[in-house]
Amino acid sequence: MLFGYIVAASLGALAVILGLVIHHLLQGDPGEPRRKDL
Repeated sequence: MLFGYIVAASLGALAVILGLVIHHLLQGDPGEPRRKDL
């Protein structure tokens, strides 16, 4: 049961990290013009 909890927590953290990365890539940031193509 502890193993399941660890897996769920790691998947949740991974989902949050991926969400932040995707959001950052889609939004782009004004300091980095290399993302202008998206």
